[in-house]
Amino acid sequence: MEGKLLFTIAKRKAIFHVTSELTTSIIISCDEWEPGAIHSSHINGDILVGMNKNKELKVTRFSKEGRKLQVIQRDEEGINLYKSITYITENINGDICTSDYTAHSVVGVRRSGEHRFSYFGHQSQAGFHPYGICTDKLVHILVCNSYCS
Repeated sequence: MEGKLLFTIAKRKAIFHVTSELTTSIIISCDEWEPGAIHSSHINGDILVGMNKNKELKVTRFSKEGRKLQVIQRDEEGINLYKSITYITENINGDICTSDYTAHSVVGVRRSGEHRFSYFGHQSQAGFHPYGICTDKLVHILVCNSYCS
């Protein structure tokens, strides 16, 4: 969403934007779900939101106008993909990547919502606690590991 600041307030169950004129308004009401991690797609302006309801988690894709387009919650076998959604990003292929601090993993899904991979850190690492996450133009996934020994 060009020229707008987006933010979530979990307790108000809403996503807000602030325009260049410094006006604030709700663009998405999340019903009973608490929004957390948020990402605005540079591909098409869609808004990706990590959402939580009683420890049940999902990623929801909204259009830039606030219309719900997609919900990603479980893999092909019906197993929940997320234990927490710390940060969320999208690469140039439309794949969605999330850092899951609680599960000590990075979860990747295709644009279609199909589970692509879960990464639990390199075997040589003493601990993997993914936090910040982003992608670059070469489709690399960059992850900040907040583990300290």
